[in-house]
Amino acid sequence: MISRYVRGGSFLFSIALIAGMAFGALTQQPFSRSASAASFNPNNLIDDATFQARDAMSASDIQAFLARKGSGLANFSENGRSAAQIIYDAAHGAGEASGTFLGRNIVSRINPQVLLVTLQKEQGLITEANPSSAKLECAMGYGVSDSTGCVAALNAHPSWRGFTKQIEFAAWQLQWNYERSVLSQFNDFKSGGTQTLADYNGAHIVTFNNQATAALYRYTPHVYNGNYNFFTFTAQYFNSQAAAWAGQSAYPTLDPGQPGRFWVRFKNVGTETWTRDSVRLGTSNPKDRVPGFIREDTLEGTSSGWVAANRVAMQESSVAPGEAATFVFYMTPPTDAKSGTYREYFQPVGEGVGWMQDYGVYWDVRVREGNNGLTAQWTGQNAYPTVRRGESFNLQVTFKNTGTVTWKQNEVYLATRGEIVPPYIREDRTTGNSSGWISGTRVQMNEGSVAPGQTATFSLWMTVTADKEFRLHRESFRMITSSGTWFPDLGVYWDVNVVQ
Repeated sequence: MISRYVRGGSFLFSIALIAGMAFGALTQQPFSRSASAASFNPNNLIDDATFQARDAMSASDIQAFLARKGSGLANFSENGRSAAQIIYDAAHGAGEASGTFLGRNIVSRINPQVLLVTLQKEQGLITEANPSSAKLECAMGYGVSDSTGCVAALNAHPSWRGFTKQIEFAAWQLQWNYERSVLSQFNDFKSGGTQTLADYNGAHIVTFNNQATAALYRYTPHVYNGNYNFFTFTAQYFNSQAAAWAGQSAYPTLDPGQPGRFWVRFKNVGTETWTRDSVRLGTSNPKDRVPGFIREDTLEGTSSGWVAANRVAMQESSVAPGEAATFVFYMTPPTDAKSGTYREYFQPVGEGVGWMQDYGVYWDVRVREGNNGLTAQWTGQNAYPTVRRGESFNLQVTFKNTGTVTWKQNEVYLATRGEIVPPYIREDRTTGNSSGWISGTRVQMNEGSVAPGQTATFSLWMTVTADKEFRLHRESFRMITSSGTWFPDLGVYWDVNVVQ
């Protein structure tokens, strides 16, 4: 016998050993066979960390999962809350999912995936498109023993009746079972303990390898169909999507306003093909946070990679098991960002399924100091050129010195974006004018010095290579000092149209 404290009342009641557990209801569910049957280990149904991962799914994740499965619960609500919200709230200790018992404050930390699988194990509510009121009232089989059906059990204890009550009481019971499994005053359903459990398929000696397994067997003390179905439904619904980290870009150092390009790769080690809609990169720590950076390439206008404030789409349209997905995205420190190092965390997520394994993926983004008197104002530039292969073209731009420091010809330059060597010949091969380039990435200003309030001119020549692709090519520039300090980015670029 076990006792359970009724919150809101002043008494203890006792129910059969399987209190808060149901086998009579779950036998209505078919014996579920799947590819996971061969790997079924009755001694280890689920690991402790996963069992207690109450943040594995948000309420919107749960709703998406129910809708994807065609469950009638996707359209069900009770007392103003959707089924998804009720499940999420119970996972976090709402209502009857928390309370004091035997001097302990028991607050549910149950993974919503565990509650969803139990709904299927008990009453088939994940795949039931039009669930009956009877199934909803006994959704988790809470309080039903082998010898009683749902109707008799709930008639005897009407406070257990109803979808919300069933979810909350079951979440509490599973949490209590989990904590109880390591308490010295109890001898049964102990983590690490061994018991013989009987079901229609005979007697089975089971060793509870961890707390979660002990908790699930105390809820349903049978291997078949009960916890076998729990294992296979879990594998079918949630273990088919799994990822392994396969590399990422380096930690960047950026100036305020300078975009950073980030990438990370994950190998699909599950059994389900990923698509752009089903698997994304999510912000984490905490999950679904909105980063403090601007989620775009503010200079080139390159596709940001972001499909929501906290989601990045993968590059590939689909990624089969064994293949790798690449997530590419941009982030830009705001122009008023303070100097320092900012850590940004990410984690792959199956939309409507839940978060995959957390590999602790993050970037330490170092934002450099402001420019201490080195500021400029764009005052003009020449038109975007249209050129043919082999032709030379000239680019000119002027900046007003709006800072407090005099610019000197051997100290202030115009540089290519990211100091990338441009894919042109850096010469005037038509008339032989001075190219203006002093290195593969930097252009010298015309003036020897430019005091605050005066204007500097940068003029550079380039020649189109013989194999240049016929299309628009964007060439971007930014001012820099000889010591490597960038000026504020003014978004200077030319679209060079290479034609036949």
